[in-house]
Amino acid sequence: LGADAMQGLGAITVIAYWQMTYGSGLAGQWWYMLIPFTGMVVAFLGWGICRVRETRAMTLGQLIEMRYSKRLRILCGTLCYVSGIVNMGIFPAASAGFFVTFCGLPTHVSVLGFQMSTMVLTMLVLEGAAVCLALWGGQVSIVVTDFFQSVFVNLVFVLIMFALYRMVTWDQLASAYLSQPNGEGMINPFYQGKTGDFNKWFFMMWMFMAFYNVVSWAPNTSMISSTRTAHEARMMRFLLSVKNFATMGMGIWLLPLGAYVLLHHLQFADQAQAINGTLSQFANDQMRSQMTTPAAVVHILPMGLLGALAALMLFASVTTDDTYLLTWGGMLVQDVIIPLRGKPLSPKQHIN
Repeated sequence: LGADAMQGLGAITVIAYWQMTYGSGLAGQWWYMLIPFTGMVVAFLGWGICRVRETRAMTLGQLIEMRYSKRLRILCGTLCYVSGIVNMGIFPAASAGFFVTFCGLPTHVSVLGFQMSTMVLTMLVLEGAAVCLALWGGQVSIVVTDFFQSVFVNLVFVLIMFALYRMVTWDQLASAYLSQPNGEGMINPFYQGKTGDFNKWFFMMWMFMAFYNVVSWAPNTSMISSTRTAHEARMMRFLLSVKNFATMGMGIWLLPLGAYVLLHHLQFADQAQAINGTLSQFANDQMRSQMTTPAAVVHILPMGLLGALAALMLFASVTTDDTYLLTWGGMLVQDVIIPLRGKPLSPKQHIN
């Protein structure tokens, strides 16, 4: 449960959630409650999980070969591998952008007399750590380290919740939202048509994905295959959805609401000016939108919790990346290279 929770809690996931919640407000939170509830239903029904475990297939490509043909397995394995790597394209940049913004790092540093982008160096460190974890111990090291990280993350969730409730009141929250032209749509879930991209149809698609991604999303398949029985896999996914539902009003998930208050309530005009100054260094509108909450968090949390949040985001970045890199690499070997080769690889060849 802890490991599965961490493989889905990437730094990019947190940043995307912050961006979504900042743009959709309390109404978005209301609609998002349906997502973990849908996950509970999916797990309770055993949708996909039980059938996949019965086949004893370790990858989606292997299941496709059982049902159809080897050539289709190779085609689907190639598509999944390429799309997985392309999907990873934005992960390192968004994660590195968070640390540069959150820690107030300079945009460029001098290395051996050459000016290098701080974001590039940060990306190299984060991805290097993920690659090392994936290679040194494979799925076992990832599951174990993910579990211990999840224990720390849950504690930070609770501490951030209390800090945020002391910083921002509900009256300030309501006042900040209602002062905006689309404020009603950000509070009333049935006026979601006024909130642009993050409306009710966005969340409806997310609910559909809860069914579709059970086995079609390779990192989920790897976690489902890691349990001893299909029942354990079902309970893991069910309890994970319960945990996600319970923690919606806790910790980092509330930070974008506090960020919105800081940027739109007159009482926090000084903080808003400082936040806008930080965001002005990003020329790209999408990057500026992603970094809004990270820039505001510095003015919300006390010093100790700022360090805890930085550690949380570091864990979230590495733990998702190592899971995904191992998954896509394993899919390339299992569903493309070995079928094309026509005979198994030795363990050493497999790792290489």
